[in-house]
Amino acid sequence: MDTRLRYVSYLFYVLILIYAIGCSSGSDDDDSDDYEPRKDYDVLVEYEHLKTVSVSLIQATSFLYPELADILSGGDPRSVNVYSVTYKTTNVEGEDILASGAVLLPISDEVLPLLSYHHGTFTEDLQAPSHYYKGEEVLLAGTLFASLGYAVVMPDYLGYHVSSDYPHPYEHAKTLASASFDMLQAAKELLNEEEININDKLFLTGYSEGGGATMALHHHIEKNSDWKVSMSAPGGGAYNKTATMTEYLALDEEVSVTGNALLLLYSYDWIYNIDRSWSDYVNPPYVEILEGISSPLEYKHADVSLNPKELMKADFVNGLLDGSDTEFLAALADNDIYNWSPKYPITLIYGTADQVVFPVNSESAYLALKENGAQVNIIPIVDASHSSAYLPYMLLVYELFESLKDD
Repeated sequence: MDTRLRYVSYLFYVLILIYAIGCSSGSDDDDSDDYEPRKDYDVLVEYEHLKTVSVSLIQATSFLYPELADILSGGDPRSVNVYSVTYKTTNVEGEDILASGAVLLPISDEVLPLLSYHHGTFTEDLQAPSHYYKGEEVLLAGTLFASLGYAVVMPDYLGYHVSSDYPHPYEHAKTLASASFDMLQAAKELLNEEEININDKLFLTGYSEGGGATMALHHHIEKNSDWKVSMSAPGGGAYNKTATMTEYLALDEEVSVTGNALLLLYSYDWIYNIDRSWSDYVNPPYVEILEGISSPLEYKHADVSLNPKELMKADFVNGLLDGSDTEFLAALADNDIYNWSPKYPITLIYGTADQVVFPVNSESAYLALKENGAQVNIIPIVDASHSSAYLPYMLLVYELFESLKDD
């Protein structure tokens, strides 16, 4: 692990300890989207003030990461109120379901811009933003953005906290988008009840699965609302599922993305009613191991070979690579969210050495969006892995959003 990552990991644990003892409690571009926008912002069910995070606690993060000290010292940080929100949305089957998320607000009389932040893959419920308990994306990124003058909205997605009895639809563009959109509507209701004023600025960002959620939400907003997106800046997201899966299956080496691939197989098999067993996807003896796992999120930690050539069944691999497995390829294509024509600007950020979400995702998205006439930019973080690109991504996003915040 490099020095920067050691600092980040250590920062995490320090933040968790400090916050625990110091906070005061309290696809292609078609028009076939069948989402029905809820009217009159009628999605908020309830919300609860969880805690207030003081400026001194937020500033403590800068001791372990100098770049954070720069943006905090130059950005007039405020204390932050943290709210847990329960709201109405729809599940994979199109039925009503309750979901949850967090809203983080600076203690300030300013008129605030909205920032919707979308988290990466979580494998335990306590990482969900509405718990405000653990994880750098909640305790670090969300809190810092709020402290520096943004009304930060962080959906849990389906499958976490309030909806934890429902399986998380992993990397499912449609429900990532609708759950995030409805969370934004619920947040606007909360802001109205708390008499917090917001302006017309709306920023979207997120990393890893959250990068895909950001792109899906941006597309959803333009298709289903009259909201304007000031900028979306997805980081390290799998926008091109087809290329990601076929590139992964062609590898003959151990790769850390294998756990994500297993979760994706489970998710799409369920969502698209493909109805196969693990014996259709993987080789023995891994079938028995996967069949013994009760929680889908645990597939990421399964004790299986990390080499797709050893793990994956040859018939399945060949069917995707030669195009004959039209059923699973259709599921992947339904979640390809890189080839469309946005009206509002997008900046793609990614690590060039990312072996979890391959660079082909950002690179193919940039080319397709550019070809479609989008206002699109791409920022490669040279030689950065999926994990080491995260904090540079966050700092880039802050600079991008600050440049537009007061326009």
